[in-house]
Amino acid sequence: MDIKDYFRTMFENKLLVKMPEKEDDHLTPATKLMEKKREMNEVENALAAEKEEFQMKMESLAQRRMELEKKELQLKESVIKFDKFLKENDAKLQRAVKKAEDERELQKSKQKDIERLQIEIKLLSQLKDKLHKKVQKNHKFNRYLEQSVEALDEFQEIREIIDRYETLTTNYKDLLDIEKENQERVNSKRKELNEYLEKKNFEILSMNNDLAELQAKLDHCQNESHKAENEWNHIQTTAAGKTLLIGETRMAIRNLYHLVLSHYGKINEKLEDVDTDHQLKKVEEFVIDLTKITNELSREGIAYYSPGCYLHGFFDKVSHQKLLLKLKSYGIVDEIFEWIKSFLLGRKQRVVLGNTVSNWEPVTSGVPKGSVLDPILFVLYINDLLGSIQSVSLSCAADLKLCGKVKSKLERSHELQKDLDVLYEWSRVWSTELNLSKCKVMYICGNIVKNEYRIGSHTLKETTEERRLNFLNLQNLEERRVRGDLIQMYKLINGLKKVKLVNGINYARGLAVNLRRPNNKRLVREINRRSSSRYNFITNRIVNTWNNLAESTILKL
Repeated sequence: MDIKDYFRTMFENKLLVKMPEKEDDHLTPATKLMEKKREMNEVENALAAEKEEFQMKMESLAQRRMELEKKELQLKESVIKFDKFLKENDAKLQRAVKKAEDERELQKSKQKDIERLQIEIKLLSQLKDKLHKKVQKNHKFNRYLEQSVEALDEFQEIREIIDRYETLTTNYKDLLDIEKENQERVNSKRKELNEYLEKKNFEILSMNNDLAELQAKLDHCQNESHKAENEWNHIQTTAAGKTLLIGETRMAIRNLYHLVLSHYGKINEKLEDVDTDHQLKKVEEFVIDLTKITNELSREGIAYYSPGCYLHGFFDKVSHQKLLLKLKSYGIVDEIFEWIKSFLLGRKQRVVLGNTVSNWEPVTSGVPKGSVLDPILFVLYINDLLGSIQSVSLSCAADLKLCGKVKSKLERSHELQKDLDVLYEWSRVWSTELNLSKCKVMYICGNIVKNEYRIGSHTLKETTEERRLNFLNLQNLEERRVRGDLIQMYKLINGLKKVKLVNGINYARGLAVNLRRPNNKRLVREINRRSSSRYNFITNRIVNTWNNLAESTILKL
């Protein structure tokens, strides 16, 4: 449909008010002229409205074009920012490229809209020209009608209609202005929203990058945590053996310290208030003092005896009920007693040999080995035996040694034999068995008064050495001992080790006349006929080996 036909149709349907056909004959020419004038006003108003609408569309298109240009500038800046960001983070490349392509497609679509609107503007311009020509053509009729209206006063209702129309037109313009302001406000808010979204999208991308870095750190920390857990599991698997070794060592030190205190008459001193280092220092002082006393007594020819006893299968034959009875006698009750009781009772064991398996049998005796409680329960079980023995006693696990001195056969052993009888009676009462084949007596020193000692009906045999290495099938340590003695003697001669010897080091005189440095490198053995035990002192037992060293070696020492 042509634009001209369109406006003619709209004018006839909406603007042109036809008078009834019956009244056409009664209208005067002036009335018809007024009617034509009114129609011309309506056409002019319609044209003015179309003109304003066309002007508003032109302004809107100009504003949209400016917004598109501004968006294009913003898009360029955004592309520059994203290009820099994409170089730092290749993982976001596809997303940024897709977004740039979307922006280009949007720009193309906007460009098409602009071209379409330009075509519409061109068409509207042509229509405007046609209407303008038509207005110019009918302008003379408009002037004629205006003059006729001014000359006639009987048609006042037309003036009121015109005023009403002007009022409505003014209101319509005001409403259009308000709508325009609201549209501008909406566009401004939409622009702010787009800027806010772009800003937040950039922040999200930055946060995603930070999140990736934090995830990498988390993975590294988890790997380190797994390694630490593996190390901790290894420590836990090996901690039991180390804890057992530490417990046995501390228990041995505690027993030695207890013996030292009992020798000094301080048995009532609280052991819990003394640390292990202090206990070791006290034991060392006692051993040094005891060594000096032994040396002096050895010089006087006083003999020592040392019966050794072995509790056969002690750890497997401890009665649980008797051990719990002893714990109660020591004042261990309530929760600790119930804890140890649950640790001992209720255990079962069986034997597996190849594919053959025995039935489960309850364990009614023995202390579970390999635990921290093992040495503690042993000490508690044997504690009353050590308190009943009058002689000096040394114990380690199932080994027990009694020590004492004797000057004549009259001192033969009421004390020691009494202690052996106490030991035998204790083993019988408390369900432990003595391995009599390993129970022997050893005399130390020269002028020995040998006596006969018994455990029950068994007479103890005499021995001259304590053979423990044979039980383990270990190699002979004699060469290692000689090497260590040579190193110690070198340190003593050259002052590298400060040790107070009773008689010092005996140097030979006149035995090395051919050496460049005589009188201070060769040694001589100390002669003491009344004490054969001093033969094994380091200053005596190393003499032959030291003097047999090559002369060139001695000169370099």
